[in-house]
Amino acid sequence: MPARTPDAIVILVLCLLLGSCAAGTPAPPATPAATLIPLATTLPTEAPLPTLPTFPADLTVMPTAGYAFRIPAGWQMQQAGGIATLEPPANSPQSGTVTLVLNGGNPTNLVIEEVSTSKIASLEDLSTALLTSLEQETLGMEIEAREELVLDGQPAHLIRARSAGFGDLEQAVQIRLIATLPARDRAFVLLGIASPPDAWDADAVLQDLIQSLRLFAPTAR
Repeated sequence: MPARTPDAIVILVLCLLLGSCAAGTPAPPATPAATLIPLATTLPTEAPLPTLPTFPADLTVMPTAGYAFRIPAGWQMQQAGGIATLEPPANSPQSGTVTLVLNGGNPTNLVIEEVSTSKIASLEDLSTALLTSLEQETLGMEIEAREELVLDGQPAHLIRARSAGFGDLEQAVQIRLIATLPARDRAFVLLGIASPPDAWDADAVLQDLIQSLRLFAPTAR
């Protein structure tokens, strides 16, 4: 089997993390026939969704994932459900080596061995769970720095790390992980990866993206 590209691996990880991939959802198993029971005349209704906030025209809005951001100048974006994948311009030295992926969703959708994600109640809980997930996907991950920052008024963590491999990618990578938990049922994650590690030259782009970020309650299911 050919090795996955870095962006494919990152998307796979974030699909597992926050469960918001648009495609590939398996059909539910068939259930045995049952006796029909008359329904109540009044059915419960779902709570109305929040109204989508108004954003500047240059922001890309992800309604189902609860975030909006400005695409870095010249960078290309691909979207899959609530996931946005960003890559440098095709003529850039970073092309094919650096990928940024953004995602938002409910942290209880995390699928991590030996972690009870239903108990995630704080940013520290979320960061610990995400690191556990990354450690399961990487080879010999070493955390180089851990910083606190603010995303749209919300406390967040920035983790800088590197590893000798990532999923099926059997070569060294540089990793940036940013996470925040605006509400217990709403997380935002940004994952950046560069391979080889010295290809990472996106800190200025990352900073501009962070400053443009807006977080809100999802307005579509």
